[in-house]
Amino acid sequence: MVVLAFLCTNLVLGLTFGIYGPFVAGISGEFAASRSLFSGGLALVVTLMGLLAPAIGRAVGRWSIRRVMSIGLMALALMFVLASMAASAWQFVAIFGLLGGVAAACLVIVPPTTLINNWFVEQRGKATGLVMMPFLVMAMPPLAAAAITGFGWRPTSVGLAVVVLLLLPLTRLIVDRPGDIGQSALGADSAVPIPAAAQGSDSIDTAYPMREPTFWATTYCGGIVAGTGVTISTHLVPFATGAGYSLQSAAYLLTVMGGAGMAGGVFFGLLADRIGGARTLGLMCLALALLWPALLSGGGYFALALVTAGFGLSMSAVIPVVATLFGNLFRTGSFARVMGLYSLSAMPFGLLMPIAAGWLFDLTGSYHAVFLGFALLFAAAAALLFFYVHRVETVPRPAPLVAQA
Repeated sequence: MVVLAFLCTNLVLGLTFGIYGPFVAGISGEFAASRSLFSGGLALVVTLMGLLAPAIGRAVGRWSIRRVMSIGLMALALMFVLASMAASAWQFVAIFGLLGGVAAACLVIVPPTTLINNWFVEQRGKATGLVMMPFLVMAMPPLAAAAITGFGWRPTSVGLAVVVLLLLPLTRLIVDRPGDIGQSALGADSAVPIPAAAQGSDSIDTAYPMREPTFWATTYCGGIVAGTGVTISTHLVPFATGAGYSLQSAAYLLTVMGGAGMAGGVFFGLLADRIGGARTLGLMCLALALLWPALLSGGGYFALALVTAGFGLSMSAVIPVVATLFGNLFRTGSFARVMGLYSLSAMPFGLLMPIAAGWLFDLTGSYHAVFLGFALLFAAAAALLFFYVHRVETVPRPAPLVAQA
């Protein structure tokens, strides 16, 4: 189930966030459009992913995880078919954003994390971190850039649709719950004691999580980290090509970011199990507060690649860490309900951050104001997490290694 969730999640992440930058750079020569218009593609993906999250949660319960994820892959294939026929920039952005958003809603966050939640009592954080490792976000940018350079963006889009359709039968292997095939969840039979630090977390009213200040504080902090993923995926390639690097070299920066993200997802997921979600998310925000202005250092390609790796390392684990934090804050609540509300509430950050970055670039002609402004947002988030949210959160204690085995 971990492998299947990893494959489906990575497919949609790699074929949206991983390839959008190379596609934007590739089609800019054919369609004259502003940077802010092109910024709307991934923003729409994130917007629909958030708006549809509550409905996807209900669909998972009413139908099945397998059916919902199958619909997501079909939407992804249709997106590439229709995008290859786009006659203008706004058509490409609309097709990519709308159908890509439906695919992402069906394949990211709610269905895969629900699948892991059903199959794991112990080691849920580690399993979620493995599922969310952005392997294809690392692998797809140079492949897409090479295909676009060699064959054109329209044939590349058709080829990606074929790949998705060939992988669609894998969803038939998904089993929603271990009880459906006579098995039990990992750790369901072991009695792990509740840590003493869990006192107080039950007092939070999980029936109305949106009434809690900690929900909104976490939403702001997690939202801007998630928004960074959309923003950097949209603007890093154009930023690098504007600095004089080739499209292929710029695309490799996304590969570097994805590779670092693979390590970051597991590292921060395990760290959240030990020091708590609030402190872990705070460390991620503090790192991003330093990394945004570091993009302006001008130290050459190697320095830019190091900063890009820092982005991947620092932002890749946002879903596992936020899930851990909400699990500690709302220990008796519904995981799917809280995560669904978070996905909806955090959606504006993924929508507004890349568009704001494009607008400021069009206004000023550079990314200086963009990167410095984002640094201030993350500094405020780190302070909020360290000095407020961590006081409310239950800090989890890892189970003994013998019990885990």
